[in-house]
Amino acid sequence: MDHFESLIDLTTFATVRRYLLAAHSPITAVLFVKHRRLLPHVAALLTGDDAQGLETRRRQLERWFASAELRLGGHADYAFLANLVTIPNAAGCEVLFLPPVYLVCLRGCNVPIFQKLAA
Repeated sequence: MDHFESLIDLTTFATVRRYLLAAHSPITAVLFVKHRRLLPHVAALLTGDDAQGLETRRRQLERWFASAELRLGGHADYAFLANLVTIPNAAGCEVLFLPPVYLVCLRGCNVPIFQKLAA
């Protein structure tokens, strides 16, 4: 897990957005991590470098999603998705490039989520 710590980069959300929009990008998804300290833990879990079994990793992911420490980015109007459209290009973030996923921790702002309109 320590090797993931050294792979964390500082950038802006514009970089993340460019990877998502590029035609032949290896990045197909963005996972937002609420706290920077979780970036290497999530990376280790996703790659299997945490030496835990599949079921243990699945339960940990469920806990992170349930507590909103981990959110999937998207463009569709689902209340559980982080709203990629509203994140400014200039928003600072710490990232881990982990194709096909970009792990992102926004600095100084909350991850915006879609808000369902009352019917």
